[in-house]
Amino acid sequence: MTDWESLYELASIIHELGICFIYGVVFSYFCMPFVKKRKHAMAAGAALSGMLIFLWYIPVVIGNFTVYSLCVLTGLLVLCVLDSKRILQKVFLAVTFFSVRWLTMAIGNCMYIWLNKICMEVPHYRESIALQFQLFVLNIVLNSVVDLTLLLVISWLIGKVYKYSDEDMNRNEFLLMLLPSLSGLVGYAMMKYYDYNYRTDAGYDLSEISTQFNLMCLCYYVISLITIIVLIVLYQSIKEKQEEVKQNELLNGQIESMKHHISRVEHLYTDIRGLRHDMGNHITTLEALYETGKSAAAGEYMEKLKQKLWLLDNEVKSGNPVTDVILSERKQEAQEEGIVFECAFHYPKSEKINAFDISVILNNALDNAIRAAKRVVQKGARAQIRVRSYAKNDIYMLEIENDFDKDRMTDEKDRGEHGYGLLNIQKVSRKYCGDMLIERVDGVFKLSVMLVQ
Repeated sequence: MTDWESLYELASIIHELGICFIYGVVFSYFCMPFVKKRKHAMAAGAALSGMLIFLWYIPVVIGNFTVYSLCVLTGLLVLCVLDSKRILQKVFLAVTFFSVRWLTMAIGNCMYIWLNKICMEVPHYRESIALQFQLFVLNIVLNSVVDLTLLLVISWLIGKVYKYSDEDMNRNEFLLMLLPSLSGLVGYAMMKYYDYNYRTDAGYDLSEISTQFNLMCLCYYVISLITIIVLIVLYQSIKEKQEEVKQNELLNGQIESMKHHISRVEHLYTDIRGLRHDMGNHITTLEALYETGKSAAAGEYMEKLKQKLWLLDNEVKSGNPVTDVILSERKQEAQEEGIVFECAFHYPKSEKINAFDISVILNNALDNAIRAAKRVVQKGARAQIRVRSYAKNDIYMLEIENDFDKDRMTDEKDRGEHGYGLLNIQKVSRKYCGDMLIERVDGVFKLSVMLVQ
């Protein structure tokens, strides 16, 4: 004789263990886009699964809400310990996963209720225990598949639409982003509380006898999930607009810098033309001084003339007056900070590449390089910046290396400025069908920019 009670118990245990494992895997998948190392997300998922199994089989009876709260909290703590950056973002992810888990499960339960009603209409259902068990197994399998599929789809969507996963939230953004998840949880709790009270009074669930109530619950759960996704999309859109504003501000700064460099070149050319025009007068004056025996005065006059010529002469000769000015100014700035500046830069021969784009690359790259090298000097160490370029066939390469402090964590402001500068460099390189490469080896930061001439 078949022991149906044991079979029911075995099916329930397998289902519960499967749920414990599945939620850990999905939590890992959910967190992976937001951490640098996949193993950290996997460890958090394993911690969630382990806690879930532990709480399911302890002798003390604990409510499901408390069980899953403790499990997600465990996963969050493990994630924060292994990756201590962007804590507010991780808390948001944990709360969102917790909410999404309940909402997808609630949708699965709505489906389960309808499947149960369909099963009740199957011929001989009430008389056949074997048929009841088969349909019970079918129901929990279908319920688990629906729940898991929804959870994976929502996790995939959140990871896809959340473009700025490497940026933390401020408090206002954190509170705003939590609202849909908290609203979904509160609404779910209210409906379950109402359903529970109805069962206490009437002896059965309202959702089991009222198709309208079940449908209303289903609509609320679906709308709550959609609201979570939509708000994340809107938040990312706002972040994108902010990025565009900051990039435009930086670009305007580059334009002003370019105007300054062009203005300086124009002044240099004006002074050179003026000096050339007056050169005859200078020679006449020197001849007169030497003829009258005033050699000391002639020497002093000659020294002043040499100083004026030196001021008109850029220290760096790159093949383009604008890049001459940029590199000369940056070299002087670096040397004033005690940084060794080596330059073997030659302006590209191709007429396709304009001076403004090259100045964007040089200004942004050298801004970052001087800022990083200065920190090395402040620690009493030697710092160096090396700029070089070379061409091979149609490929023009520009390389900038600088020493940096490996022990110092860059603050958020520096990361933002550094990131926007690199983003502008990448845009210029891609404009010329090229790209950029970043390497960090033994305390040396190397930026390589490739342009197709």
